[in-house]
Amino acid sequence: MDKATKILIVACFILVGALAFTTGMLINIWKENLPTSYDTLNKTVNHTSPDNATDNGKSSTLKRDEYGRPICPYCGISCSAPIKIPYLLDENGILHRACYASCPNCGYRVYVGEETTNLAGAPENVLESWREEIRANGGEVYY
Repeated sequence: MDKATKILIVACFILVGALAFTTGMLINIWKENLPTSYDTLNKTVNHTSPDNATDNGKSSTLKRDEYGRPICPYCGISCSAPIKIPYLLDENGILHRACYASCPNCGYRVYVGEETTNLAGAPENVLESWREEIRANGGEVYY
C-alpha cells in the first residue's frame, strides 16, 4: 500500500472513534435527563377538601411549580390544570376520578392523582349522567 492509503485508513479509524465517543457522551447526557421513576400510576394526590375526597393514604412525589401545577418529568415545563376522568362508581355511591395533566411542550400526560366524591343521595338524573360518562370512558358502574 502506498503512503496516502495508509493515511486515509488511519484518518477513518480516528473519525469513527471520535464519532463513537461523542455518541456515547450524548447518550449519557440524554439518560441523565430522563425521569428516574416511570411508576406514576401508584402516586395519588388529594385535590379536594378532606370531607369528600381521599388520597388512599399515599402522597405524591411529583415536582410542582409555585402554583401547585405538576412539572413534566421529561421536559421540566409546568403542566396544564388537571383533567378529571371518571372511571368507577362503586357500590357505596362513591365516584372515582383519575386526574391527569398534559404537558404543553412535549404532550406527555402526567397522572397526578385520584379524586373521590360521594354521590349517595344524588338525584337519579345526575347519577345516570355520571353512569353514561363512566361507561363512555370504559369504566365500571356498580351503583
